[in-house]
Amino acid sequence: MQISEAEILIAYKHTLENNFYFFFKETWHILEPAQELRLNWHHKYICNILQKEVVRIANHEPKDKDLIINIPFRSTKSTIISQMLNAWAWIKYPELRFVTSSYASRLSTRDAKKTRDIINSMWYQELFSDRFKWTSDQNVKTEYENNKTGKRFVTSTDSNITGEGGDLLIFDDPNNPKKNTESNLNSINETYDDVFYSRLNNDKVGIRIIIQQRIHENDLTGHILKKYPDSINHIVMPAEASPDITPIEMTEYYKNGYFWEWKFGKESLKQWEKVLSSTAYTGQLQQNPQAKAGNIILKEWFKIIPEKELPFNIKDHSFDIWIDGAYTDKTSNDPTGMMSCLLYEHNLYILNSVDKWLEMYELLKYIPKYAQANQYTAKSKIYIEPKASGKSIRSMINKMGYNCMEIDNKVVSIGKMGRVKDAEPTLESGKIILIEGSWNKTLIDQCSIFPNGKHDEHVDNITYAINHYFINVREEFLSL
Repeated sequence: MQISEAEILIAYKHTLENNFYFFFKETWHILEPAQELRLNWHHKYICNILQKEVVRIANHEPKDKDLIINIPFRSTKSTIISQMLNAWAWIKYPELRFVTSSYASRLSTRDAKKTRDIINSMWYQELFSDRFKWTSDQNVKTEYENNKTGKRFVTSTDSNITGEGGDLLIFDDPNNPKKNTESNLNSINETYDDVFYSRLNNDKVGIRIIIQQRIHENDLTGHILKKYPDSINHIVMPAEASPDITPIEMTEYYKNGYFWEWKFGKESLKQWEKVLSSTAYTGQLQQNPQAKAGNIILKEWFKIIPEKELPFNIKDHSFDIWIDGAYTDKTSNDPTGMMSCLLYEHNLYILNSVDKWLEMYELLKYIPKYAQANQYTAKSKIYIEPKASGKSIRSMINKMGYNCMEIDNKVVSIGKMGRVKDAEPTLESGKIILIEGSWNKTLIDQCSIFPNGKHDEHVDNITYAINHYFINVREEFLSL
């Protein structure tokens, strides 16, 4: 039986509206008529993830986590997420509302215009003109609406979106690689927290999506991973295969060890290594923008063990808490570090280690929650630095019924580098064991770049604990 052209058209339209990856391929000619589409596995991978989220939101299903995708520059990420996604979503779900942002308004405006170009194209109109119409009173480059209540609003990370909300908040390269000063980074992070974060129409259903090349350990990705570590689905696509690939199953897609061999193969990456600084290369291409490794504390010195493989039951033991206090809620300053640990059979087991930007009164409210969640008992102790703020907070913690003690001032006076050097043999011996958790990478990364990192609260707490549990005990034994 011969299939009619009408039936073929119906099947074509059905595939377009139900398969974002297919739509991406079919729409390419509208945006890039002179450029051949060079497909790579990541195009389908990202399209499928975005399609799943759009369908979920349209069906009012609860969100699991927000999404961060770190990917090398010039990988057609903006084409997919900022230019094509909105046009595809409105075919079937024209009621959805998008807020899209970049580090510069000209880029987010460019992308919104591209979306409108797709929708206004003869190809799109011939297929889907019956799905929605533009409203005549709101159809400009930076803001447009359709007659099904769908809307697109365009902004940038240095702009204000007060009053505007969306079902999808998309941040496409929120950081400018040429403006990675501390003040600029902090300004963008504070804008995200204070303005953008609250703009979802329904926080339980809508999604925040950040897609960017990494430029600094405190760029928006780094900030979010530190502040909201358990609420993020984090996808990492380095140009060259590395342990940072997340999820690790994506490694199988790396042909000859390269993310996109046609674009970022061996010779291309060699050239980029010459052009970019080492920090820019590791950030923008390898998606790991750490400061240069300190080569003092090595990543391989830390062991990570799942709770079920521990030689003891966590609930049968009392864990001590170590606090490296800063007592401020400003992310431009150092955070307060808190670590829960247990010495068991000559190994130090760390149950949890976090950093929090909290004013003193907020920290006092947080300590009971942290203690309860991390095996503090009547036999436990809380150790805190003997600085002026530490002394006052120690007294208040004790009044709350906890056993809080000052860290030995002799140990504090040695200085950070001195404590790290003293702790080095214990660290290298593999006696520091991390109980598996989302915080593991942050701690290990900070330790491995010491003293070149921005913060060192995890380093302080670990070295204080090592001095207390290992070095002091050893010195007391030798003095007998």
